Amino acid sequence: MNWLDFSGMAAFNQCRVFNVVSGRNSCFRAPEKKWIGISRRAADVDETATIEQFEAHAARCKELGDITLHNAALFQIVIAQFTRGNIRDGWRRLQAALPLFAQTGCDEHSNFVSLIQAEFYLTIVGLLDRGGPRPKLGLVDILQVLALKPFAKKRSEKFFQQSIDNVEGDGGDITARCTAGLGLLARAGGQADKANGLFAQSVALFEAEAMHEDAKRVRDYLAAAS
Repeated sequence: MNWLDFSGMAAFNQCRVFNVVSGRNSCFRAPEKKWIGISRRAADVDETATIEQFEAHAARCKELGDITLHNAALFQIVIAQFTRGNIRDGWRRLQAALPLFAQTGCDEHSNFVSLIQAEFYLTIVGLLDRGGPRPKLGLVDILQVLALKPFAKKRSEKFFQQSIDNVEGDGGDITARCTAGLGLLARAGGQADKANGLFAQSVALFEAEAMHEDAKRVRDYLAAAS
């Protein structure tokens, strides 16, 4: 099972994230689609959990001295805020947490943080859409998005490549997601041949992981280009 599938907690099996509401083994849920460019398998959070409950969970992890679980809990808050449309608060929390992640995070967590940042930037410039209803953004969140947009494509490319460079082996579905993202950036830049090559590579990686729905999504990118 791939490490990004939090239902199995593959590479994170030593640092289980418990549902802060029901006590299940994960705060992540699979079925619902999110508007933000974040994988439904890797980043959906329990919609019934409040930010205060997430914060209490993170504080408890810190109290127990489990820094890896504490980092995961902090990142859950960021993801929850982004997917709920609270962009400014999510952004501020992410910037505050990044130094801690850099100092104490494991490689898998660092790669995942880079991937999510890349997909977030790709989403706010309109290049990635996972479906699902978009939340109504408040004024401060709209202003935050507008402030980030001018640099979003370059930062997205940077984080995709950073994640690819840091994974072991072929990277499995994390590399597949990054490669698809780089393909979308190439297509937006008028580099059709490069984009199609990246899409084809992404499809092969997704199929190797038996992630057929994700492979189909990227095939749709190829079909749209033909």
